[in-house]
Amino acid sequence: MKHPYTLIYPTVLALFLASCSTSGTTVNDSNTSTENEALKFTSLNKKSVQENTKDVLTISTSKTQDINLTITGEEDKDEFIIDSLNKVLSFKSSPDFENPTDYDKNNEYLVEITATDAEGNSISQKITVLVTNDESDDGPKFTSDANISVAENRQLDFKVSAEGAIKYEIGGEDKMRFDLNQSDGKLRFLNFLPDYENSSDKDHDNDYSIQIIATDDQNYSNTQNMIIKIKNDPSDDDTDEGRIKIFKTGDDDGIVKGENFGDDRNFELNIVNSDRLITISKRVWQDAPENKNADYTFEEAQNYCENLEYGGIDDWRVPNRHEMYEIVNYGYTNSAKPTIDDIFENAIKANYWTSQNVIDYGGNILTNEAFVVYFVDGASYALKRDQKFAVRCVSGPQLTFNDTITRDDDDTYKDPKTGLQWTSPKEHQSLFEAKKRCEELRFLGFDDWRMPNINELHTIMPTYGENFLLDETNSGPFWATTKLDGTKGRYIENYWNYIEWDLTTGRDVLNDESEKIDVANTSGSVCVRGGHF
Repeated sequence: MKHPYTLIYPTVLALFLASCSTSGTTVNDSNTSTENEALKFTSLNKKSVQENTKDVLTISTSKTQDINLTITGEEDKDEFIIDSLNKVLSFKSSPDFENPTDYDKNNEYLVEITATDAEGNSISQKITVLVTNDESDDGPKFTSDANISVAENRQLDFKVSAEGAIKYEIGGEDKMRFDLNQSDGKLRFLNFLPDYENSSDKDHDNDYSIQIIATDDQNYSNTQNMIIKIKNDPSDDDTDEGRIKIFKTGDDDGIVKGENFGDDRNFELNIVNSDRLITISKRVWQDAPENKNADYTFEEAQNYCENLEYGGIDDWRVPNRHEMYEIVNYGYTNSAKPTIDDIFENAIKANYWTSQNVIDYGGNILTNEAFVVYFVDGASYALKRDQKFAVRCVSGPQLTFNDTITRDDDDTYKDPKTGLQWTSPKEHQSLFEAKKRCEELRFLGFDDWRMPNINELHTIMPTYGENFLLDETNSGPFWATTKLDGTKGRYIENYWNYIEWDLTTGRDVLNDESEKIDVANTSGSVCVRGGHF
Protein backbone atom coordinates (compact mmCIF):
# COMPACT_ATOMS: atom_id res chain seq x y z
CA MET A 1 0.00 0.00 0.00
CA LYS A 2 1.27 3.33 -0.96
CA HIS A 3 1.75 6.13 1.50
CA PRO A 4 -1.03 8.69 1.05
CA TYR A 5 1.40 11.58 0.52
CA THR A 6 3.06 9.85 -2.38
CA LEU A 7 -0.11 10.21 -4.38
CA ILE A 8 -0.41 14.02 -4.28
CA TYR A 9 3.27 15.06 -4.07
CA PRO A 10 4.13 14.79 -7.73
CA THR A 11 1.16 16.94 -8.69
CA VAL A 12 1.87 19.71 -6.15
CA LEU A 13 5.56 19.70 -6.89
CA ALA A 14 4.92 20.00 -10.58
CA LEU A 15 2.65 23.02 -10.07
CA PHE A 16 5.18 24.72 -7.74
CA LEU A 17 8.06 24.22 -10.13
CA ALA A 18 6.00 25.46 -13.04
CA SER A 19 5.14 28.62 -11.13
CA CYS A 20 8.76 29.31 -10.20
CA SER A 21 9.98 28.64 -13.71
CA THR A 22 7.51 31.13 -15.30
CA SER A 23 8.41 34.02 -12.94
CA GLY A 24 12.15 33.68 -13.43
CA THR A 25 11.91 33.61 -17.20
CA THR A 26 10.00 36.95 -17.37
CA VAL A 27 12.70 38.93 -15.46
CA ASN A 28 15.60 37.46 -17.38
CA ASP A 29 13.95 38.12 -20.79
CA SER A 30 13.36 41.75 -19.92
CA ASN A 31 17.01 42.36 -18.95
CA THR A 32 18.27 40.67 -22.06
CA SER A 33 16.09 42.84 -24.34
CA THR A 34 17.47 46.16 -22.89
CA GLU A 35 21.10 45.17 -23.21
CA ASN A 36 20.87 43.91 -26.76
CA GLU A 37 18.64 46.64 -28.31
CA ALA A 38 20.35 48.58 -31.21
CA LEU A 39 21.29 52.26 -30.52
CA LYS A 40 19.34 54.64 -32.73
CA PHE A 41 18.04 58.22 -32.81
CA THR A 42 14.37 58.75 -32.10
CA SER A 43 14.35 62.58 -32.43
CA LEU A 44 13.78 64.56 -35.65
CA ASN A 45 16.50 65.09 -38.22
CA LYS A 46 14.93 68.34 -39.51
CA LYS A 47 13.65 71.22 -37.42
CA SER A 48 12.40 74.76 -38.08
CA VAL A 49 13.06 77.52 -35.55
CA GLN A 50 12.26 81.21 -35.65
CA GLU A 51 15.17 83.62 -35.80
CA ASN A 52 16.47 85.02 -32.49
CA THR A 53 15.84 81.59 -30.89
CA LYS A 54 18.84 79.71 -29.49
CA ASP A 55 17.48 76.29 -28.52
CA VAL A 56 16.82 74.01 -31.50
CA LEU A 57 15.61 70.62 -30.24
CA THR A 58 16.09 67.92 -27.60
CA ILE A 59 18.01 64.90 -28.91
CA SER A 60 16.56 61.51 -28.00
CA THR A 61 17.80 57.96 -28.64
CA SER A 62 16.47 54.44 -28.20
CA LYS A 63 18.71 54.06 -25.17
CA THR A 64 18.25 56.60 -22.43
CA GLN A 65 20.99 55.72 -19.94
CA ASP A 66 24.66 56.75 -20.18
CA ILE A 67 24.39 58.31 -23.62
CA ASN A 68 27.04 60.88 -24.59
CA LEU A 69 26.18 63.37 -27.35
CA THR A 70 28.76 65.33 -29.38
CA ILE A 71 28.83 67.55 -32.49
CA THR A 72 31.04 65.81 -35.02
CA GLY A 73 30.49 67.25 -38.46
CA GLU A 74 28.77 69.08 -41.31
CA GLU A 75 29.57 72.53 -42.68
CA ASP A 76 27.76 74.56 -40.04
CA LYS A 77 28.92 72.62 -36.99
CA ASP A 78 30.70 75.64 -35.53
CA GLU A 79 27.38 77.46 -35.24
CA PHE A 80 26.09 75.00 -32.61
CA ILE A 81 26.67 73.70 -29.09
CA ILE A 82 25.10 70.69 -27.37
CA ASP A 83 24.30 70.13 -23.72
CA SER A 84 25.05 66.39 -23.34
CA LEU A 85 23.46 66.24 -19.89
CA ASN A 86 20.12 67.72 -20.94
CA LYS A 87 20.55 66.57 -24.54
CA VAL A 88 19.62 69.99 -26.00
CA LEU A 89 21.08 71.21 -29.31
CA SER A 90 21.40 75.04 -29.44
CA PHE A 91 22.87 77.84 -31.54
CA LYS A 92 25.93 79.51 -30.05
CA SER A 93 24.40 82.86 -31.03
CA SER A 94 20.80 83.55 -31.85
CA PRO A 95 20.39 83.34 -35.66
CA ASP A 96 19.32 86.40 -37.64
CA PHE A 97 17.18 85.66 -40.68
CA GLU A 98 18.25 88.88 -42.39
CA ASN A 99 21.92 88.09 -41.83
CA PRO A 100 22.39 84.30 -42.07
CA THR A 101 25.71 82.82 -41.02
CA ASP A 102 25.28 79.33 -42.47
CA TYR A 103 27.66 78.17 -45.16
CA ASP A 104 25.28 78.83 -48.06
CA LYS A 105 23.72 81.95 -46.52
CA ASN A 106 20.27 80.47 -47.14
CA ASN A 107 19.14 80.02 -43.51
CA GLU A 108 19.54 76.21 -43.70
CA TYR A 109 22.08 75.12 -41.10
CA LEU A 110 23.57 71.60 -41.32
CA VAL A 111 25.11 69.79 -38.34
CA GLU A 112 25.97 66.18 -37.46
CA ILE A 113 25.33 64.73 -33.96
CA THR A 114 27.00 61.54 -32.69
CA ALA A 115 25.56 59.48 -29.80
CA THR A 116 27.79 57.02 -27.91
CA ASP A 117 26.54 54.49 -25.31
CA ALA A 118 28.34 53.01 -22.31
CA GLU A 119 29.67 50.05 -24.32
CA GLY A 120 31.26 52.42 -26.87
CA ASN A 121 28.67 51.87 -29.56
CA SER A 122 28.20 55.05 -31.68
CA ILE A 123 25.71 56.29 -34.21
CA SER A 124 25.52 59.64 -36.09
CA GLN A 125 22.66 61.69 -37.47
CA LYS A 126 22.66 64.70 -39.80
CA ILE A 127 20.27 67.44 -38.75
CA THR A 128 18.98 70.32 -40.87
CA VAL A 129 17.87 73.43 -38.96
CA LEU A 130 15.67 75.85 -40.91
CA VAL A 131 15.65 79.43 -39.56
CA THR A 132 12.42 81.28 -40.30
CA ASN A 133 11.79 85.02 -40.39
CA ASP A 134 10.32 86.91 -37.46
CA GLU A 135 8.81 89.96 -39.11
CA SER A 136 8.57 91.76 -35.80
CA ASP A 137 12.36 92.22 -35.75
CA ASP A 138 12.79 93.44 -39.35
CA GLY A 139 13.19 96.95 -38.08
CA PRO A 140 11.39 100.03 -39.41
CA LYS A 141 10.00 99.84 -42.93
CA PHE A 142 11.20 102.68 -45.16
CA THR A 143 8.50 104.75 -46.80
CA SER A 144 10.76 107.40 -48.34
CA ASP A 145 12.46 107.09 -51.73
CA ALA A 146 15.83 105.39 -52.06
CA ASN A 147 16.79 107.41 -55.15
CA ILE A 148 16.31 111.17 -55.35
CA SER A 149 17.54 114.01 -57.56
CA VAL A 150 18.42 117.60 -56.76
CA ALA A 151 19.63 120.43 -58.97
CA GLU A 152 23.14 121.72 -58.45
CA ASN A 153 23.81 124.78 -56.29
CA ARG A 154 20.79 124.00 -54.12
CA GLN A 155 20.60 122.78 -50.55
CA LEU A 156 19.07 119.35 -50.14
CA ASP A 157 15.77 119.46 -48.28
CA PHE A 158 14.74 115.82 -47.92
CA LYS A 159 13.22 113.90 -45.04
CA VAL A 160 13.91 110.22 -44.57
CA SER A 161 10.92 108.30 -43.22
CA ALA A 162 10.53 104.76 -41.90
CA GLU A 163 7.56 103.34 -40.01
CA GLY A 164 8.39 102.82 -36.34
CA ALA A 165 11.79 104.50 -36.47
CA ILE A 166 12.93 106.45 -33.43
CA LYS A 167 16.52 107.06 -34.59
CA TYR A 168 18.32 107.54 -37.91
CA GLU A 169 22.01 107.14 -38.67
CA ILE A 170 24.04 107.59 -41.85
CA GLY A 171 26.68 105.42 -43.49
CA GLY A 172 28.09 104.75 -46.94
CA GLU A 173 31.00 106.04 -48.98
CA ASP A 174 29.75 109.65 -49.23
CA LYS A 175 28.38 109.97 -45.70
CA MET A 176 30.81 112.76 -44.81
CA ARG A 177 29.08 115.05 -47.32
CA PHE A 178 25.77 114.94 -45.45
CA ASP A 179 24.13 115.92 -42.21
CA LEU A 180 21.29 113.68 -40.97
CA ASN A 181 19.11 114.71 -38.05
CA GLN A 182 18.94 111.57 -35.90
CA SER A 183 15.49 112.26 -34.54
CA ASP A 184 13.49 113.55 -37.50
CA GLY A 185 15.45 112.13 -40.46
CA LYS A 186 16.07 115.47 -42.17
CA LEU A 187 18.90 115.04 -44.67
CA ARG A 188 21.01 117.98 -45.89
CA PHE A 189 24.35 118.63 -47.58
CA LEU A 190 27.05 119.31 -45.00
CA ASN A 191 29.06 122.50 -45.50
CA PHE A 192 28.73 122.62 -49.30
CA LEU A 193 26.35 122.91 -52.20
CA PRO A 194 26.81 120.42 -55.04
CA ASP A 195 28.39 121.64 -58.25
CA TYR A 196 27.56 119.54 -61.29
CA GLU A 197 30.72 120.65 -63.09
CA ASN A 198 32.89 119.88 -60.05
CA SER A 199 31.38 116.84 -58.40
CA SER A 200 32.73 116.07 -54.91
CA ASP A 201 31.27 112.59 -54.40
CA LYS A 202 33.76 109.76 -54.06
CA ASP A 203 33.45 108.61 -57.67
CA HIS A 204 33.04 112.16 -59.06
CA ASP A 205 30.04 111.05 -61.10
CA ASN A 206 27.41 113.29 -59.42
CA ASP A 207 25.84 110.27 -57.70
CA TYR A 208 26.28 110.54 -53.93
CA SER A 209 25.97 107.11 -52.31
CA ILE A 210 24.90 106.78 -48.67
CA GLN A 211 23.15 104.34 -46.35
CA ILE A 212 20.36 105.22 -43.95
CA ILE A 213 20.04 103.06 -40.83
CA ALA A 214 16.64 103.32 -39.10
CA THR A 215 16.21 101.86 -35.59
CA ASP A 216 12.97 101.21 -33.68
CA ASP A 217 12.20 101.25 -29.95
CA GLN A 218 13.18 97.57 -29.62
CA ASN A 219 16.61 98.39 -31.04
CA TYR A 220 15.88 96.58 -34.31
CA SER A 221 17.37 98.27 -37.37
CA ASN A 222 16.83 98.32 -41.09
CA THR A 223 19.14 99.77 -43.74
CA GLN A 224 18.30 101.54 -46.98
CA ASN A 225 20.87 102.31 -49.68
CA MET A 226 20.33 105.78 -51.12
CA ILE A 227 21.58 107.57 -54.23
CA ILE A 228 21.35 111.36 -54.38
CA LYS A 229 21.78 112.31 -58.02
CA ILE A 230 22.89 115.85 -58.87
CA LYS A 231 21.24 117.32 -61.95
CA ASN A 232 22.75 119.99 -64.14
CA ASP A 233 21.19 123.45 -63.91
CA PRO A 234 21.26 124.87 -67.48
CA SER A 235 21.11 128.41 -66.12
CA ASP A 236 24.44 127.70 -64.45
CA ASP A 237 26.08 126.50 -67.66
CA ASP A 238 28.76 128.66 -69.21
CA THR A 239 29.21 129.40 -72.85
CA ASP A 240 32.95 128.88 -72.40
CA GLU A 241 34.27 125.59 -71.10
CA GLY A 242 35.94 125.80 -67.71
CA ARG A 243 34.22 128.97 -66.50
CA ILE A 244 33.89 129.06 -62.72
CA LYS A 245 32.30 131.26 -60.11
CA ILE A 246 34.32 133.85 -58.26
CA PHE A 247 33.31 134.88 -54.75
CA LYS A 248 34.08 138.45 -53.73
CA THR A 249 34.83 140.59 -50.73
CA GLY A 250 34.72 144.28 -49.99
CA ASP A 251 32.77 147.18 -51.48
CA ASP A 252 32.09 147.40 -55.20
CA ASP A 253 30.85 150.37 -57.18
CA GLY A 254 28.75 150.76 -60.29
CA ILE A 255 25.72 149.01 -61.70
CA VAL A 256 26.31 145.30 -62.13
CA LYS A 257 24.30 143.03 -64.36
CA GLY A 258 23.26 139.95 -62.38
CA GLU A 259 24.01 139.30 -58.74
CA ASN A 260 25.08 142.10 -56.45
CA PHE A 261 28.66 141.38 -55.60
CA GLY A 262 28.94 144.42 -53.40
CA ASP A 263 28.10 142.01 -50.57
CA ASP A 264 30.87 140.74 -48.37
CA ARG A 265 31.66 137.09 -48.49
CA ASN A 266 29.35 135.01 -46.35
CA PHE A 267 31.18 132.76 -43.90
CA GLU A 268 29.31 130.07 -42.01
CA LEU A 269 30.45 128.32 -38.83
CA ASN A 270 29.56 124.66 -38.25
CA ILE A 271 30.70 122.58 -35.31
CA VAL A 272 30.87 118.82 -35.89
CA ASN A 273 32.03 116.61 -33.03
CA SER A 274 33.54 119.71 -31.37
CA ASP A 275 35.51 120.46 -34.57
CA ARG A 276 35.16 123.96 -36.01
CA LEU A 277 34.42 124.11 -39.75
CA ILE A 278 34.23 127.40 -41.67
CA THR A 279 32.37 127.39 -44.97
CA ILE A 280 32.75 129.99 -47.71
CA SER A 281 31.43 129.49 -51.23
CA LYS A 282 31.95 125.79 -51.97
CA ARG A 283 34.93 125.19 -49.74
CA VAL A 284 35.22 124.15 -46.10
CA TRP A 285 38.11 125.37 -43.96
CA GLN A 286 39.66 123.78 -40.90
CA ASP A 287 39.74 126.00 -37.81
CA ALA A 288 41.63 123.93 -35.23
CA PRO A 289 44.15 124.88 -32.51
CA GLU A 290 46.94 123.36 -34.60
CA ASN A 291 46.29 126.11 -37.18
CA LYS A 292 48.23 128.33 -34.79
CA ASN A 293 51.37 126.16 -34.95
CA ALA A 294 54.06 127.37 -37.35
CA ASP A 295 56.06 124.17 -37.40
CA TYR A 296 55.51 122.45 -40.74
CA THR A 297 57.84 122.19 -43.70
CA PHE A 298 56.20 122.23 -47.13
CA GLU A 299 56.16 118.43 -47.36
CA GLU A 300 54.98 118.05 -43.74
CA ALA A 301 52.11 120.45 -44.42
CA GLN A 302 50.98 118.46 -47.47
CA ASN A 303 51.13 115.17 -45.53
CA TYR A 304 49.30 116.66 -42.57
CA CYS A 305 46.32 117.78 -44.65
CA GLU A 306 46.18 114.67 -46.82
CA ASN A 307 45.97 112.43 -43.73
CA LEU A 308 43.68 114.69 -41.72
CA GLU A 309 40.29 113.48 -40.50
CA TYR A 310 38.49 116.44 -38.99
CA GLY A 311 34.87 117.44 -38.63
CA GLY A 312 33.65 114.30 -40.37
CA ILE A 313 35.68 115.10 -43.51
CA ASP A 314 38.62 113.05 -44.78
CA ASP A 315 39.57 114.71 -48.10
CA TRP A 316 41.51 117.73 -46.85
CA ARG A 317 44.34 119.36 -48.79
CA VAL A 318 46.63 122.38 -48.62
CA PRO A 319 44.97 125.38 -50.35
CA ASN A 320 46.45 127.18 -53.32
CA ARG A 321 47.10 130.92 -53.32
CA HIS A 322 43.78 131.99 -54.80
CA GLU A 323 41.91 129.93 -52.23
CA MET A 324 43.91 131.54 -49.43
CA TYR A 325 42.90 134.97 -50.73
CA GLU A 326 39.27 134.00 -50.10
CA ILE A 327 39.79 134.11 -46.34
CA VAL A 328 42.11 137.12 -46.16
CA ASN A 329 40.58 140.14 -44.45
CA TYR A 330 42.41 142.99 -46.10
CA GLY A 331 40.89 145.40 -43.62
CA TYR A 332 43.38 144.06 -41.06
CA THR A 333 46.38 144.62 -43.29
CA ASN A 334 49.34 145.60 -41.09
CA SER A 335 47.09 145.78 -38.01
CA ALA A 336 47.48 144.02 -34.66
CA LYS A 337 45.27 141.17 -35.85
CA PRO A 338 46.10 138.36 -38.26
CA THR A 339 44.84 139.25 -41.71
CA ILE A 340 41.95 136.78 -41.65
CA ASP A 341 38.22 137.00 -41.09
CA ASP A 342 37.14 137.21 -37.45
CA ILE A 343 35.11 134.00 -37.70
CA PHE A 344 38.39 132.06 -37.50
CA GLU A 345 39.35 131.57 -33.86
CA ASN A 346 42.68 129.87 -34.48
CA ALA A 347 45.08 132.07 -36.43
CA ILE A 348 48.43 133.80 -36.03
CA LYS A 349 50.25 136.57 -37.84
CA ALA A 350 52.51 134.26 -39.78
CA ASN A 351 53.22 132.65 -43.13
CA TYR A 352 50.84 129.85 -44.11
CA TRP A 353 51.80 127.25 -46.66
CA THR A 354 50.00 126.96 -49.98
CA SER A 355 50.18 124.04 -52.40
CA GLN A 356 51.59 126.34 -55.07
CA ASN A 357 54.95 125.50 -56.61
CA VAL A 358 57.42 128.01 -57.99
CA ILE A 359 58.27 127.56 -61.67
CA ASP A 360 61.44 128.66 -63.36
CA TYR A 361 61.92 130.27 -66.78
CA GLY A 362 61.98 126.89 -68.50
CA GLY A 363 58.67 125.84 -66.96
CA ASN A 364 60.32 123.54 -64.44
CA ILE A 365 59.13 123.23 -60.84
CA LEU A 366 61.68 124.44 -58.32
CA THR A 367 61.85 121.58 -55.83
CA ASN A 368 63.25 123.75 -53.05
CA GLU A 369 60.70 126.61 -53.07
CA ALA A 370 56.94 127.07 -52.75
CA PHE A 371 54.50 129.92 -52.12
CA VAL A 372 53.15 131.04 -48.76
CA VAL A 373 50.53 133.65 -47.90
CA TYR A 374 51.58 136.05 -45.16
CA PHE A 375 48.72 136.78 -42.77
CA VAL A 376 50.08 140.21 -41.94
CA ASP A 377 49.80 141.94 -45.31
CA GLY A 378 47.75 139.33 -47.20
CA ALA A 379 50.49 138.91 -49.79
CA SER A 380 52.15 135.77 -51.12
CA TYR A 381 55.86 135.05 -51.28
CA ALA A 382 58.10 132.28 -52.60
CA LEU A 383 60.11 130.73 -49.73
CA LYS A 384 62.26 127.68 -49.09
CA ARG A 385 60.35 124.43 -48.64
CA ASP A 386 62.43 123.30 -45.66
CA GLN A 387 61.39 126.33 -43.61
CA LYS A 388 58.63 125.78 -41.04
CA PHE A 389 55.38 127.70 -41.30
CA ALA A 390 51.73 127.22 -40.36
CA VAL A 391 49.10 125.41 -42.42
CA ARG A 392 45.31 125.58 -42.66
CA CYS A 393 43.62 122.76 -44.58
CA VAL A 394 40.72 123.14 -47.00
CA SER A 395 38.20 120.74 -48.54
CA GLY A 396 36.00 121.12 -51.60
CA PRO A 397 36.38 121.92 -55.31
CA GLN A 398 39.67 123.59 -56.13
CA LEU A 399 39.65 127.23 -57.19
CA THR A 400 42.00 127.73 -60.13
CA PHE A 401 42.90 130.40 -62.66
CA ASN A 402 44.97 130.03 -65.76
CA ASP A 403 46.36 132.32 -68.43
CA THR A 404 43.13 132.37 -70.45
CA ILE A 405 42.66 136.11 -70.99
CA THR A 406 42.49 137.18 -74.62
CA ARG A 407 43.06 140.66 -76.04
CA ASP A 408 40.54 142.02 -78.53
CA ASP A 409 41.15 144.55 -81.26
CA ASP A 410 39.25 147.14 -79.23
CA ASP A 411 41.94 147.12 -76.51
CA THR A 412 39.84 145.19 -74.02
CA TYR A 413 40.57 141.85 -72.42
CA LYS A 414 38.17 138.96 -71.83
CA ASP A 415 38.58 136.21 -69.31
CA PRO A 416 36.51 133.14 -70.34
CA LYS A 417 36.96 131.60 -66.91
CA THR A 418 35.47 134.40 -64.88
CA GLY A 419 33.34 136.14 -67.49
CA LEU A 420 35.02 139.45 -66.62
CA GLN A 421 35.91 142.01 -69.26
CA TRP A 422 38.78 144.41 -68.56
CA THR A 423 39.98 147.68 -70.06
CA SER A 424 43.61 148.44 -70.66
CA PRO A 425 45.46 149.72 -67.58
CA LYS A 426 45.84 153.44 -67.03
CA GLU A 427 48.54 155.05 -64.91
CA HIS A 428 48.79 157.94 -62.44
CA GLN A 429 45.29 158.65 -61.19
CA SER A 430 43.97 159.32 -57.72
CA LEU A 431 41.37 156.92 -56.35
CA PHE A 432 38.46 159.26 -57.05
CA GLU A 433 39.69 160.06 -60.54
CA ALA A 434 39.97 156.37 -61.26
CA LYS A 435 36.52 155.63 -59.86
CA LYS A 436 34.94 158.46 -61.82
CA ARG A 437 36.62 157.35 -65.02
CA CYS A 438 35.25 153.81 -64.70
CA GLU A 439 31.75 154.91 -63.62
CA GLU A 440 31.41 157.34 -66.52
CA LEU A 441 32.95 155.05 -69.09
CA ARG A 442 30.66 154.29 -72.05
CA PHE A 443 32.53 151.78 -74.10
CA LEU A 444 31.51 149.08 -76.60
CA GLY A 445 27.88 149.82 -75.84
CA PHE A 446 28.23 149.05 -72.12
CA ASP A 447 27.62 151.48 -69.25
CA ASP A 448 28.29 149.15 -66.30
CA TRP A 449 32.06 149.57 -66.09
CA ARG A 450 33.44 149.90 -62.56
CA MET A 451 36.60 149.57 -60.52
CA PRO A 452 37.44 146.02 -59.38
CA ASN A 453 37.71 144.85 -55.82
CA ILE A 454 40.85 143.21 -54.54
CA ASN A 455 39.90 139.61 -55.24
CA GLU A 456 38.92 140.45 -58.80
CA LEU A 457 42.40 141.85 -59.22
CA HIS A 458 43.76 138.56 -57.97
CA THR A 459 42.09 136.76 -60.89
CA ILE A 460 44.40 138.52 -63.34
CA MET A 461 47.51 137.83 -61.28
CA PRO A 462 49.88 135.35 -62.94
CA THR A 463 49.69 131.97 -61.22
CA TYR A 464 53.33 131.01 -61.59
CA GLY A 465 55.62 132.92 -63.88
CA GLU A 466 53.56 134.14 -66.80
CA ASN A 467 53.52 137.72 -67.98
CA PHE A 468 51.04 140.03 -66.33
CA LEU A 469 47.73 139.01 -67.82
CA LEU A 470 46.58 142.40 -69.10
CA ASP A 471 49.71 144.13 -70.25
CA GLU A 472 53.18 142.80 -69.63
CA THR A 473 54.60 146.31 -69.61
CA ASN A 474 52.29 147.48 -66.82
CA SER A 475 52.12 145.23 -63.80
CA GLY A 476 50.53 147.66 -61.37
CA PRO A 477 50.04 148.89 -58.75
CA PHE A 478 46.28 149.35 -59.23
CA TRP A 479 43.48 150.79 -57.15
CA ALA A 480 40.94 148.41 -55.60
CA THR A 481 37.57 149.37 -54.14
CA THR A 482 38.08 147.24 -51.04
CA LYS A 483 38.20 149.53 -48.02
CA LEU A 484 40.38 149.23 -44.97
CA ASP A 485 38.17 148.48 -41.98
CA GLY A 486 37.96 151.38 -39.57
CA THR A 487 40.27 153.58 -41.60
CA LYS A 488 38.14 156.36 -42.99
CA GLY A 489 39.35 157.80 -46.26
CA ARG A 490 41.87 155.06 -46.94
CA TYR A 491 41.67 152.26 -49.45
CA ILE A 492 43.73 149.21 -50.19
CA GLU A 493 45.93 149.36 -53.20
CA ASN A 494 46.70 145.93 -54.57
CA TYR A 495 49.79 145.49 -56.70
CA TRP A 496 52.29 142.89 -57.77
CA ASN A 497 56.01 143.02 -57.31
CA TYR A 498 56.68 141.90 -60.86
CA ILE A 499 60.26 140.67 -61.11
CA GLU A 500 61.80 140.46 -64.56
CA TRP A 501 63.57 137.34 -65.69
CA ASP A 502 66.82 136.82 -63.87
CA LEU A 503 69.15 135.84 -66.69
CA THR A 504 71.81 134.68 -64.24
CA THR A 505 69.71 132.01 -62.56
CA GLY A 506 67.07 131.63 -65.25
CA ARG A 507 64.24 131.80 -62.76
CA ASP A 508 61.28 134.02 -61.99
CA VAL A 509 59.90 134.79 -58.56
CA LEU A 510 56.49 136.39 -58.50
CA ASN A 511 55.22 138.03 -55.32
CA ASP A 512 52.14 140.12 -54.76
CA GLU A 513 51.41 142.65 -52.07
CA SER A 514 48.56 144.79 -50.76
CA GLU A 515 49.27 148.19 -49.26
CA LYS A 516 47.19 150.97 -47.75
CA ILE A 517 47.82 154.37 -49.28
CA ASP A 518 46.12 157.73 -49.02
CA VAL A 519 43.31 158.29 -51.49
CA ALA A 520 44.98 161.48 -52.67
CA ASN A 521 47.96 159.56 -53.99
CA THR A 522 48.14 158.44 -57.58
CA SER A 523 48.27 154.88 -58.81
CA GLY A 524 47.47 152.76 -61.80
CA SER A 525 43.90 151.69 -62.41
CA VAL A 526 41.86 149.37 -64.56
CA CYS A 527 38.10 149.11 -65.19
CA VAL A 528 36.09 145.92 -65.27
CA ARG A 529 32.55 144.82 -66.10
CA GLY A 530 30.42 141.71 -66.32
CA GLY A 531 31.34 138.54 -64.59
CA HIS A 532 29.71 135.17 -64.08
CA PHE A 533 28.98 135.00 -60.37
